[in-house]
Amino acid sequence: MTRLFVGVGFLLNIVFAVVAKDGDAVSLFNGKDLSGWEGYGGEASNWEVVEGELRSKPGLDGVRMLMTDRDFADFEFSMQFNLPVEVNTGVFFRMPADKKGRPAFIGNEIQIMDETAARDSTKLTEDRRMGAHYSVAAPRVDPPPLRPGEWQSFRLRCVGSHVQVWIDDVLVQDADMAKYPEKLKKAHPGLTEARGRIGLQSKEVPTRFRALRVIEF
Repeated sequence: MTRLFVGVGFLLNIVFAVVAKDGDAVSLFNGKDLSGWEGYGGEASNWEVVEGELRSKPGLDGVRMLMTDRDFADFEFSMQFNLPVEVNTGVFFRMPADKKGRPAFIGNEIQIMDETAARDSTKLTEDRRMGAHYSVAAPRVDPPPLRPGEWQSFRLRCVGSHVQVWIDDVLVQDADMAKYPEKLKKAHPGLTEARGRIGLQSKEVPTRFRALRVIEF
């Protein structure tokens, strides 16, 4: 009987491994135009494609957020970013496109910023620094600093309520959003979203992104 249970368990593990196998990485940016992306709250007039990169235009007169044109539930998103001094931007996820409000609250944001040149250092709380789950959770370790003018890597993995974030291969977030207090979920309804858009932001200064890819589970 023991051998039977061991055998069944072994077979179940094999089946689970096949089902849980990651899919293939798919590019979210073709390097030619904004296909697959749209502006949040208006046209994506603040964004352009230059030398195979996704860039926000100087002047920042148009819509300052770009988001995918479809939702993602369980996924791994990766990209590279090259940002200037005084940047304050972020990567948004599980952001509902059909709701109004601040994207970081109706959805979720991982903060990317130049901590050494923050324009308003009084607002730089632990839950708003580089690698923070914006206004929700501080990074679990000191994050890699922004290196202005250099390419750096970003990876976000969301499976169920489990969220992990790597910046330059350093794990800066590893949390179960289902375990956050109800008071925090009420202030940040995005914590309970099971799916939504992936978004990029451009605020005070121009931003550059490339190699945007996603794997769906």
